[in-house]
Amino acid sequence: MNPFRYGKTVPLEFQCPQPALERTLLGHLRSGQNVLMQGDRRMGKSSFLTHALAPKFGRRVYKVDFSAVKSVDAIVRKMIWALEQFENSANLLNRARKGASRATPAISVGGLSLSFDPARPLAAARIEEVLTALGEGGRRHPILCIFDEFQDILRLPPNDAEAVLAQMRSVIQHQTDVPYIFAGSNRNRMHGIFNHPASPFFKSAATVEFGPIPIEAFTAWITARFSDGGRKLPAPIAARIFEATQRVSGDVQQLCSALWNVSSARETLGDAHLDAAIDLILGEESKTNELIWAELSERQASCLQVLAANPLLPPAGADFARLSGIHSASTVTRSLDSMTDRGLLFKQEGRYSFFTPFFRMWVHRKLDLPPVPQLPEPHTYEPDSADPARAEEPAASYLTGSRQRTRSLRGGRPIRSPLG
Repeated sequence: MNPFRYGKTVPLEFQCPQPALERTLLGHLRSGQNVLMQGDRRMGKSSFLTHALAPKFGRRVYKVDFSAVKSVDAIVRKMIWALEQFENSANLLNRARKGASRATPAISVGGLSLSFDPARPLAAARIEEVLTALGEGGRRHPILCIFDEFQDILRLPPNDAEAVLAQMRSVIQHQTDVPYIFAGSNRNRMHGIFNHPASPFFKSAATVEFGPIPIEAFTAWITARFSDGGRKLPAPIAARIFEATQRVSGDVQQLCSALWNVSSARETLGDAHLDAAIDLILGEESKTNELIWAELSERQASCLQVLAANPLLPPAGADFARLSGIHSASTVTRSLDSMTDRGLLFKQEGRYSFFTPFFRMWVHRKLDLPPVPQLPEPHTYEPDSADPARAEEPAASYLTGSRQRTRSLRGGRPIRSPLG
């Protein structure tokens, strides 16, 4: 059986242990401290919290994923529907149903499955009712609340985002029996929510960084997994895996899974195996990547071409604009930011990166680009440190990341030669 998992929440037995991080988080939670946990996408935050941390904390988990929420109504519905995940939670659901009675439940299956009339959107005021019901249940049955991709609340229009955060904070600050973990992958937005003086959540949670797993521990773990399947993983091949994936846990697992599938027991894994594994991934993802590429505007495609060939080139510089054929650095930034909003790129410390290394490899191969320089080692974070060097000065408003709905890439201009 392939011992590597990716693309969804990964059970504990398929995760590399992180005992130092566990100790830090458990220490905060047992003392009643809410936690802000920051880490890039696909680092394994959700898997770690759900399957490694929560069982050791000994509480039922109430988890809401706010990824790509588009309205207050969607946020409230996610929060109510998350109650369905509780075992034996009929009382909590009844309280939530009663509190949201104005929403007129349309369907109820077995008293647990809730549905609401889409013609009657739920307002931010319902958040207080849902969290109050949850808090009452938490006093009887210990609960751990996890709000994942919390920064995406700032994708709402500013007034809506401010109303949602204010409603949440008005209840959460009084719930001493219910610890909260606010997990997020966009440090700029999370920093604004928890560190801007005007934010309702200002200084309301201890910051814990969820960075790359220490390379020694990660190397030993994947080497042991291959060894259990009769495969030998030499150190240079392990190093290539981490270089290709920048030690992002989900990408490491995906590449190792493919490496397992292109090899057999009693084999020593080599460069040919790793190249075949990358070919397998790029082939599996080719159709999806072609669809993404077809939706890009010409400027966006040009920026991706330059970024794939020159990952260390400052995007705000004149050289990047010149190579992309775009007249100004501000236009380059707008194109890159639009793809960041779509999730094709992510931005960290002023540098843009592809959402997966395999998409970068696919673009590189599609356009037959020259070899790229080795990327720098990713940051390694202290488990309980916000790393002041990474902190930014407060923006004029913590709602700086909130914006009106950005234009979708769908329907963008087709790509013209010479970009492919």
